[in-house]
Amino acid sequence: MKQSSLYAMVILVLYALLFTLCLNPVESFSFFPFKKKKAYNIGKFLDTKEPIWTYTTSRRANVWCEVGVTDNVTEDSVFFKRSSYDRKGRTSATLEGKLSDKKKHMHIRSPDGVYTLEEDIIYMNRNGSCAVIMVTTTFGGKQSTFDLRVRNSSIAWGPTEKCKKRFRKLEGQGQNIYQPQCQRILTDSLKGGSKGDSSVNSVNAKAE
Repeated sequence: MKQSSLYAMVILVLYALLFTLCLNPVESFSFFPFKKKKAYNIGKFLDTKEPIWTYTTSRRANVWCEVGVTDNVTEDSVFFKRSSYDRKGRTSATLEGKLSDKKKHMHIRSPDGVYTLEEDIIYMNRNGSCAVIMVTTTFGGKQSTFDLRVRNSSIAWGPTEKCKKRFRKLEGQGQNIYQPQCQRILTDSLKGGSKGDSSVNSVNAKAE
């Protein structure tokens, strides 16, 4: 008798649950702990007046102090200037990033179309102070590397532990290409610093 009552109660509960699902399936399934994959937005990370530094990279290149400064963000494009030092001096390029329907992806090109690459945001921390970016080049064969980038307001403290952990998971330690002297490149850009200037030599000396 007790088993019959228990069986009837279970049937009643299942029936009530099924009825609820039929009435409102979307809200009902929200009770179940499905883990959604976080969708990051590269346009949101770049939509700032702050310079964004490449703090660590997996690239094998003699480049230091790489920084991007956003000029304008539209619904489908990001216009920005990217500067860096190499052994010859400062290099700067004005670039356009075309945003895709996949908000994590951006196709970058120079105005003449000679310079092209792809960037995908893999991770961004909660306040947008740092992010892990996958950079894919197609010239000389398709190759993907990873950058750990930090907004200027947080550069003194560096990337958060979560950002560093996410980068290490993809590429190990990588190569740090930012140091405090890199801030000079921002004023060099305003003054029109040239190849072989003293600030480049200072940064190179620290890096070697």
